[in-house]
Amino acid sequence: MLKIFITSFEFYRYKYLLIFIIIGSFLSAFLEMLGLSLIPVFVSFLMNADKLNYYLNNYEILSFLKSFSYSTLIFIFSGFIVFIYIIKNSFLGFLVFFECIFFIDFKKYLAKNTFYSYMNHSYDFHLKNNPSLLIRNVTAEVSGLSSY
Repeated sequence: MLKIFITSFEFYRYKYLLIFIIIGSFLSAFLEMLGLSLIPVFVSFLMNADKLNYYLNNYEILSFLKSFSYSTLIFIFSGFIVFIYIIKNSFLGFLVFFECIFFIDFKKYLAKNTFYSYMNHSYDFHLKNNPSLLIRNVTAEVSGLSSY
């Protein structure tokens, strides 16, 4: 049964969507890691203002932030964290949407192919096999194979 599913699935039909899902999964992992790593840094800056001044004085790329007050820097940094989380959650929402589209199409394709393969078998095949097993293969086995 599994051999019918694997040999009958045309991967080229969903190649670009599958590539997008794979690349999107790596990008979502990066965004998740970025969002989670910003929280301890933010808490560290809230608890110790000297640490923030140390980084502003030692790194040239952050020198433009010296002109802001401490409360303004905390407000800017918290806004940056909120922006990162909005971007991350929006991207994850789109990724889950495309994953659902892919898996729904995959289930429909497998169920249709399995049903058509049973319909093209001989009458003798249907006399020897229990119809409830064939229906189960079309419904339950397809769902079990395509779930993640």
